[in-house]
Amino acid sequence: MATRRALIIGGSVGGLFAAHMLGRIGWEVDVFERAREDLAGRGAGIGTHPALGEVMRRLGLAVDDSLCVATGTYVCWDNADRLIHEVRQQRKMSAWAPLYRALRDSLRRPRYHRGMECIVTCAPMPAARPPASPTAARRVGTS
Repeated sequence: MATRRALIIGGSVGGLFAAHMLGRIGWEVDVFERAREDLAGRGAGIGTHPALGEVMRRLGLAVDDSLCVATGTYVCWDNADRLIHEVRQQRKMSAWAPLYRALRDSLRRPRYHRGMECIVTCAPMPAARPPASPTAARRVGTS
């Protein structure tokens, strides 16, 4: 059986998770990122969930809780600084960069390509014709 190959456009956290998951099931994966610089400085803080830790463990990547801050409450304020909603929920907040770097640095090189822009070219599509009958239109739409 031929090895399957995937090209992932976008080298941020989502693209890196996809690359790792496909790699675990035997795909050859290349990730292409438009930015030339390291993306670690671009991300904000993120709320972690138990599912994130489980996926990271399944990928063989450590989750460093020393970089997390525990929270117990989420609050929403209006423009007049009045509390309008409060949710009590235990979570850990993390910086985005450690998660990004763990995913990027554990990707087999040279599978991560910086400074690459995706330019799509397509052959002209043949002119569309209306279906011969309403029944044919339903068949086309459901097949």
